[in-house]
Amino acid sequence: MRLINVDTLALEEFFDHNRPRYAILSHTWGPNEITFKDFQGSRSSRYRGGFNKIDGMRRVARDQGYEWIWIDTCCIDKSSSTELSEAINSMFSWYEQASVCYIYLEDVPPEDDIAARRSRFRRSRWFTRGWTLQELVAPRFVEFYNSSWECIQTLPASQQLAHGSSSGSGRRRLEYRPSSRLSFAELVADITRINRKVVRKDTDFADDITVYSVAEKMSWASGRETTRKEDRAYSLLGLFGVNMPMLYGEGNKAFERLQEEILKISDDQSIFAWGYGLPPLPRGGLFAQSPDDFAGCRGITVREEAESPHYTLTNKGLHLGARVTNEQPDCRLPFYAAINCQEEFSSTTGSFQNSKDTLAIPLCRLGNRTVRPPFTAPVSLPLVSFGESWPQFYISNCEIPRRFDLFYDSISISFDMEIVDRSVVTTVETYPLSVIHHSAHDRVLLVFNRWETPGEASTTLLVRFRLSGELPDIALRLGVAAATEETDHFCIERHEVATIEKEKSLSEQMFLLKETLWEEETEWDSARLKPVVRRREAQRYKSRRVDLFLEVRPFG
Repeated sequence: MRLINVDTLALEEFFDHNRPRYAILSHTWGPNEITFKDFQGSRSSRYRGGFNKIDGMRRVARDQGYEWIWIDTCCIDKSSSTELSEAINSMFSWYEQASVCYIYLEDVPPEDDIAARRSRFRRSRWFTRGWTLQELVAPRFVEFYNSSWECIQTLPASQQLAHGSSSGSGRRRLEYRPSSRLSFAELVADITRINRKVVRKDTDFADDITVYSVAEKMSWASGRETTRKEDRAYSLLGLFGVNMPMLYGEGNKAFERLQEEILKISDDQSIFAWGYGLPPLPRGGLFAQSPDDFAGCRGITVREEAESPHYTLTNKGLHLGARVTNEQPDCRLPFYAAINCQEEFSSTTGSFQNSKDTLAIPLCRLGNRTVRPPFTAPVSLPLVSFGESWPQFYISNCEIPRRFDLFYDSISISFDMEIVDRSVVTTVETYPLSVIHHSAHDRVLLVFNRWETPGEASTTLLVRFRLSGELPDIALRLGVAAATEETDHFCIERHEVATIEKEKSLSEQMFLLKETLWEEETEWDSARLKPVVRRREAQRYKSRRVDLFLEVRPFG
């Protein structure tokens, strides 16, 4: 590890046994950064714009009593692939072992009110970059600085600047007036969507690296960007305690390799929870394509009391034993395999979830293979939904082949209900389990697919509503039939029910109308239901998507 002397600006190499105390920089790259080659060259490079950042940091560090600093732009020889690979694999530990990390926000001016809703602080580019995630969570102490190298605040909050508060570069603390809602740590957690305990630095993250589930940590990286696609995976190595070689040019394969490496050292099955809390994705498979697929997994925790049998990744796929729901008699519907994690706190509902529920991933049989199908997502189900046995099966880790027309020549039906006034109408349950129940922005999205090759196919959806007051619940029975490539039939029936009789409903003969859709409004005490058909073609896949929009609105 090379460090810069704050007095001489000379680079010196140190090894673990003789490494001195040092301060480390977290920042975003600009167009005129000083590289390792520049730093070794003539002094003229010190007049470039990028040197101001180096000079500002060394002044702050020297004022605080540090003799050595580390900056990635000029302390790593990126022309050496071997050195770059070693540095990337060591980066997390370098930030963890630093005495302090200075977070320099070049796009935040001194006059910025960081607590304001549209502050430059909230919109800083630093919060959007992939590498800065580990640079926030790994260090024991961090200090935020604006573009003038004035200290904004420290984390943890109790870690005050130990070297006074007199004026001078890096030593003047700006007064932060927190809103009634957010402390500074809560503000940073709100911006980054990182667990508040991690942001507050309650404990050393490196000591608690397995406390937070794989899915939750992946969710912290969702929405972040890197210049090179592979770095979205490489920037997360330390977060999961894994090492792997750098292979620039492999694209999304890097993120798949990262997940494979995590599987080798962890029995945390939340790695398979990707897609949870999101609208169903038009692809299946064993692994996620990027951290963005975990955006809905912020509140996912490992079920400590859950049995967790071993699993292995082979050339055939993932060999797994798991409790499963009964395989559906309708081969178009997936069954679900329980994984040892749960949603402890739902960011959608803002409440703690039932501890007797568990997450489950959708699976279906494809010949002699078991696959995770497209247009499906994990769901949270009661433990009583699963059998007591632990069947063994292989989940294919290959992309679902195009030759299987049952997926790619499919019709995707979404049933999109807008609940205008939730104080009047709420949804209670849906059936079948393969229907994805996604609540966000006062909408419920239900999606299922016709997976057969061309030929007549039909299915039934059931949704139970509850109206405020003493009225009985009602269930809407949505029948869909796709008779040909061009013809679809829809019908909606309304029934007053106490509960959905699931097995009986599934086996009932479908009632299909010849008309396209029942489009009349129906009254239900103080609410009315109005379905509307919307059709659109899915360009990427050989499928059609038909949206049924059901408006649930009180009278008046």
